[in-house]
Amino acid sequence: MIVTIEEVAACRKRLKIEVPADRVTAALDKTTDEFARQARVPGFRPGHAPRNVVRKRFAKDIEAEMQRTLVSEAYKEAVRDRKLKVVSDPQVEDVQYHAGVSLSFSTLVDTAPEFPLPDYKSIPLEKLDDTITDEDVDKALEQMRETRADFQDVEPRPLQMGDFAIIGYTATHFGQPLSEIEPAAKNLSENPNFWLWMKDDSFLPQFPQKLVGMNIGDRWSILITFPEDFPRGALAGKECQYNVELKQIKNRVLPALDDTLAESISEGQEKTLEGLKTKLRENLIQNKRNSNRKKQRDQLYEALLNQVHCELPESLVEQERDDIISNIVQQNQQRGIPVAALEEKKAEMIESASKSAVESVKINFILGRIAEEEKIEPSQNDLINAAIAMAPQYGMEPGKFIEQLQKNNAVPGLYRLVAREKTVEFLLRSNGVGEPVPAEGLTPALSEEAVEAAAPATV
Repeated sequence: MIVTIEEVAACRKRLKIEVPADRVTAALDKTTDEFARQARVPGFRPGHAPRNVVRKRFAKDIEAEMQRTLVSEAYKEAVRDRKLKVVSDPQVEDVQYHAGVSLSFSTLVDTAPEFPLPDYKSIPLEKLDDTITDEDVDKALEQMRETRADFQDVEPRPLQMGDFAIIGYTATHFGQPLSEIEPAAKNLSENPNFWLWMKDDSFLPQFPQKLVGMNIGDRWSILITFPEDFPRGALAGKECQYNVELKQIKNRVLPALDDTLAESISEGQEKTLEGLKTKLRENLIQNKRNSNRKKQRDQLYEALLNQVHCELPESLVEQERDDIISNIVQQNQQRGIPVAALEEKKAEMIESASKSAVESVKINFILGRIAEEEKIEPSQNDLINAAIAMAPQYGMEPGKFIEQLQKNNAVPGLYRLVAREKTVEFLLRSNGVGEPVPAEGLTPALSEEAVEAAAPATV
């Protein structure tokens, strides 16, 4: 078999493959035999028609099947023999078949980039403190206490800072409702029962202050100027009129900080305040560790991306960019943002997604090369642990989730995910974050971002 490789572009090659006549003839004979075993020909029992009769009757079908099979086999053989790291589906072109002579075709493929690895065991990573203070615990407990607050009507009096006001409002700009100016800002345009905490940073700038002195039943008209850097660009810098009605004034009453509160917060699991504090401290420590690990992971990625320079397969970058955009659109639509609003941000969205796609594809190749260098491979236990971690994302039992992975041929995707996480864990430990251990000794738990990112695409 003759194989010629043409460099089309960075990470893109065209393979020109010619299969010799004897191999084509052998493949044609094999395909004819397979047809003969199943062929139904009038005058003969199924599978008993003479070979030459079958060959003549099904000539086009036999040749088409032979070409399909032989092209696939020849392509795989060429990739294996030339040790090509193909990262795309082949695009078969220009198939030429000459009966009794040869079969030739070309195929366009994208390949993994070649680049020297940096000194990935000498990356300065910041050692972050996981300590949780008593003040941190008290602050978190106070926040939980606030979620159990009771709201009581106050005696008739003017509204003041610190109160909770229940108001109704409509907003216009020179008579035009804000929802017509910015469809995604419907809640800024009107709300019949809005709970407003009367403090400086509530709702809109200076909005609470302009309501001080209102009495229940009052209807006031106030002017609010949106900041120049307001996220809803169509409203930035505009002066709008808010017609406000004060319906109720509430006072927040916090529950006592005692064992009864502890039991209500923890649903009976921790019956004492001290027990709740202990559990809360454990959770805060774990959350801080996760946060610190994410920061260190980001530092690692940034260093690797800056130290490696290479071209990337365009097909992978484009696919990753499209996936990112699709996820952004889906998430925003779930939040109620209309398509028209997303269209206005289309150019900005594409630019951001393109940058993220390049970084994502590049870091995957870097981590893959490091995994090869260090011979990092997930064990069966690693895969099982990963499946157990991901199963809750689907509300499934781990066993059922694993069955679903196998049914959908998604185990290779899970393997790649775990291999990546195992490599990251190896790099973090090798660079002083935790105790260094051999790569084969790692059995990492998947990071939260890895589970969340992979879950929708794995099953």
